Amino acid sequence: MRLKDEVTIVTGDGSEIGRARCLAFAREGACGFVVDVKEDKARAVAEEMADRQGEAQAIDRDVSNPQHVGQMVAQVLEAFGVVDILVNNAGIHVRSHVAGIAIAV
Repeated sequence: MRLKDEVTIVTGDGSEIGRARCLAFAREGACGFVVDVKEDKARAVAEEMADRQGEAQAIDRDVSNPQHVGQMVAQVLEAFGVVDILVNNAGIHVRSHVAGIAIAV
């Protein structure tokens, strides 16, 4: 367990990439905070982490909102006093036709 007791935050972990990162951290012994705008997805990943011997908590926050980020960090620091690893995996995917994309030059 190379990350024993390291405290991790992974944002956007309701996605498959974020979920995979969280589960890898759990396998290595890390404590994790699973952050997603969709609480049900964050909770499901946190439960999977706990099943793999990792300690995890779900946090529903929108990391594009500075207030939510502050609340998230305060919650993690209150629980563990430190953040060892941060993975900013949150993002959006917008589908659009090429003709609808404006390019500023």
